[in-house]
Amino acid sequence: MQARKYLYRGKTLAVEGHPTVNGTGYATYFTDRKGTRHILLYNDELKLRTAFEDAQADLDGFAQRRGLKEVQ
Repeated sequence: MQARKYLYRGKTLAVEGHPTVNGTGYATYFTDRKGTRHILLYNDELKLRTAFEDAQADLDGFAQRRGLKEVQ
C-alpha cells in the first residue's frame, strides 16, 4: 500500500512508524510549527496499529469522511 498524506486544519497528516515494546507501531502524525511531531488519535477513527496498511486505511477513511485533500 502506498503512503498518502492529507491536509487537515492546515496540518499535513501522514502515517508513520514508532518504536514499541513489541516492535513497531503505526499511527497518524502531524508536525507543528516548531517542528515537533505529534500523534493524532481521534475517537474510534484513528488508532495505534501494528500494521502500516491498517493505519493507512484508518487515515484514508478519516479523510474520505471529512473530504480532505490529498497532498504530496
